[in-house]
Formats: sequence, structure tokens, C-alpha cells
Amino acid sequence: MGIPRTQRGRLARERILEAAAELVLERGCHGTSLDDILKRADASKSQLYHYFRNKEDLMARLLQRRLEQLQERDPLRQTPCDSWERLEAWLQGLIREYRSEEGSRGSLLAILAAEVTGHNDTLRQVLARAFEDLTRPVEDGLLALAARGEVTPGTDPRQLARFLLSSIHGAAILARTLQDPRLLDEAGHRLAAILRSLRQRTASA
Repeated sequence: MGIPRTQRGRLARERILEAAAELVLERGCHGTSLDDILKRADASKSQLYHYFRNKEDLMARLLQRRLEQLQERDPLRQTPCDSWERLEAWLQGLIREYRSEEGSRGSLLAILAAEVTGHNDTLRQVLARAFEDLTRPVEDGLLALAARGEVTPGTDPRQLARFLLSSIHGAAILARTLQDPRLLDEAGHRLAAILRSLRQRTASA
């Protein structure tokens, strides 16, 4: 069940993924059935099962697609955030991505993480890889900054990278719950302040 070979097949698969993303953002994963997705996508069951084994497989593909979209739209891509300016740009860029595309509906990754990982190990592993991919540029960048003596001693790059991402996704869930996308902006400002507080000025700076 790979990428469709024909343009018609690719369009059908894309419609199904788009419909699934819209409905999960509107209703959550548990509130979205395959029949709902088919109706929204104007697709048949034969098309769905030609490209996806089941709902779990569809959600896994949806997660992978969302991660690829974030990477494509992020100007930093997967390069290390090896300056404080690049690090803050990564932070604000990720928040803008969630804010502009999903608004108060929240983050697709955060919604699925909150709903399905406790009882679905396959999706948990997909999400774990997604979050690792998102934080790797930050972790690698912080390691480079630490090697140059530009990070406050005692800062753990891996823990800090995970803290930043978990804070953003927590804000996305809260924004969805309270229907207030400004919470993402507030989180961005506070996280940027935390980053600035960890910046170690070098003797030559």
C-alpha cells in the first residue's frame, strides 16, 4: 500500500487524508469514523482500503504526512538551530504554523497524542518518532551552542528540547479546549524568555 501510481489515485488518497485531518481537528480521533471520512472525502470504501489497511493505518499515515508538511514549511528544515537567533526562529515558526493553519482547533499531533497513544502502541511509536524528528534540530543546535560556551552550565539540551516541544503542544491542547488561539502566542513569548535566560554570554561577546 504505497503511493498511488496514477494521478487519479494520488488525488483520491490525498482527499481521504485531507478529510481525515479536518475531521480529527473538528471532532477528535475517537469522534471520527471511517464512514465520516469517506463522506467528507467523497470516496468509496474500496478506495480507502486500497490505500489504507484500517483506521489505525490511516491515522499513522496522517501523522507522517503532517510531520512532512511541518518540515517542508519550516525554513530551518532539519538543520541544527546552532545560534540563538535560529533557535528562537524555530520556536516561533512552529507556533505560527499551528496558529495560522489550525487556530483554536489545536495541533493535529497534540490531539492524536492525547487521544490514542495510551491504548495504541503502533500510533504511539509513530508519534514518538515524529516528536523526536521535531526536536532534533533544537537538541543538535543546543549541543553546538554548549560546545562554544554559549549555554548556561548545567543545561541539558535533550531535556530542554523536549520541554520546548511539550510546552508548545500543551498550549495547543489548551487553546483547543478554551477556543483561544492567543494561548499559543503567550506560550511562545514565555518560552522565548526562558531561552534568553539560558543564554551564556561569552567573553568575546
